[in-house]
Amino acid sequence: MNVHQSFTGVRPVDVERVRDQWATARPDLPTDHLPLLTALQSAAAGVRAEANALLLQGGLNRGEFDLLCVLRRLDAAEGVTPAQLTASTLVSAAGTTKRLAALEQHDWITRTAAPRDRRKILIRLTPVGRQRLDALLPQVFDAERRALSRLSDAEQVTLRDLLDRVTSDHSVEARARTP
Repeated sequence: MNVHQSFTGVRPVDVERVRDQWATARPDLPTDHLPLLTALQSAAAGVRAEANALLLQGGLNRGEFDLLCVLRRLDAAEGVTPAQLTASTLVSAAGTTKRLAALEQHDWITRTAAPRDRRKILIRLTPVGRQRLDALLPQVFDAERRALSRLSDAEQVTLRDLLDRVTSDHSVEARARTP
């Protein structure tokens, strides 16, 4: 039985059972890729499980944390536009707006009109938001590093290279299909 569960809090998936079900429901569909995709999804969920629990304790979800990280990395005193944040994440503009509203409500960020163009909104970490984020970052990064520590440095490089190949190939194909 090919069950993917190696991290606490990640529900196991019996991939062979899923493949058998597809073989019954749609025997014409190839399913040889499912074990690898399931392993990738399980690994990603597992690597982030402890870190996500820390985020929840801090009152954040992963998407909000990712936006805060972009703000912290850019460290722009004048602020960052929502479009700049969206371009730096894997989130849609609508998703960014929703997350920014929640972050503002909980005093992580401020949204203010740009001095030269009042139509433009600038996002900044609040002093309290910056302090809370700076306290949370080492905990989250340590949890993620611990989750990956099962792999040697060389294995991590190999895995990253392989995943880069998969994602770059996918990006090239997606761009080729876009009119």
